[in-house]
Amino acid sequence: NEGSSNFDPVLAELIMRWFCIKGGKVLDAFGGEQTKGVVAGELGLQYSAVEIRKEQVELNNLQTSKYNNVKYFLGDSNNIDELIKERDFNLCFTSPPYYDLEVYSKNDMSALGSYEEFMQQYENIFTKCYEMLADDSFMVVKIGEIRDKQTGEYRNFVGDNISLFKRIGFTYYNELTLVNAYGTAPQRANRMMKTRKMVKLHQNILVFYKGNIKNINKVYHKIEVDSSVNGL
Repeated sequence: NEGSSNFDPVLAELIMRWFCIKGGKVLDAFGGEQTKGVVAGELGLQYSAVEIRKEQVELNNLQTSKYNNVKYFLGDSNNIDELIKERDFNLCFTSPPYYDLEVYSKNDMSALGSYEEFMQQYENIFTKCYEMLADDSFMVVKIGEIRDKQTGEYRNFVGDNISLFKRIGFTYYNELTLVNAYGTAPQRANRMMKTRKMVKLHQNILVFYKGNIKNINKVYHKIEVDSSVNGL
């Protein structure tokens, strides 16, 4: 995970096993870390990601160089359809910036002047991702709710995502909950309760589908449960 934000490798493996076909192709519009690339490489999947920071792209490609089917492309995700020539991806799986919750650089979407401008670019990017996906493919985004730093109120980022993806043409299919490590939550809770704000201990994994949902059991392999180890 050198040089980048953390991403849960177990989450990456489960999403790719559950929502991508065997030997399929994964598209990532925000490839700011190596985890998903490594997991895709280990699972024998093709993985193509876009990242705007040159040093991060170089590091990601270095860390995943042993996987021939894993590639990070340098550029603005608004141009993802030009940067990546491949089409008919079987899964789009990404963790986009949460607007200004964390500013990654002066040049990316996290530094835009307004939430409305951010969401305009956001919709442009995912519209292109929709067009790059094959029919009967899943779109999975890991997001969380964010507050307006001026007023303290929630922006309804999760709700805006659902409305936006449905507007693009996706079917809203699943919501998963990723429980975060507690960490310093107990210490922060005392301070935050002064204004009655709750400490968030989860993130939202939203799952959308492009195509006819009646085809899912025909296109996707059966999930085998190994009862001896209580796992998949």
